[in-house]
Amino acid sequence: MRPIHELRVVIVEDSHVFARRVREALGEIPHLSIVGAAETPLEAIATIGAQKPSLVLLDINLTGGSGIDVLRAIKNGGFPGVVFMMTSEPSESVRTACLQLKAAELFDKAEPEELLAAVAELASKPAL
Repeated sequence: MRPIHELRVVIVEDSHVFARRVREALGEIPHLSIVGAAETPLEAIATIGAQKPSLVLLDINLTGGSGIDVLRAIKNGGFPGVVFMMTSEPSESVRTACLQLKAAELFDKAEPEELLAAVAELASKPAL
């Protein structure tokens, strides 16, 4: 069996309360390390580029811009990792836009347990 990898995570979220709740919950997941955080699109792109995470948790509505623009920028820049988009206003059109830009999934922030379960599953997978 291949060894378990460490899942390197960057959280892009401008709500301090939600970011803290997610950070605390992620701290309970084995084989996971939070390597960066950002609140604005420019911070997000810089942090993702510098930290090279394997997973980005990316809010759609950010201070000073859109997480969808961040997703487009990092995917166009060749980011090979997984992106889980988050929003408090989910809709099928937003989900479609995210998936077309190669996000792995869109999660409703009102139901963070689904996001956390998906992160835990990803962290438990063996290294490729």
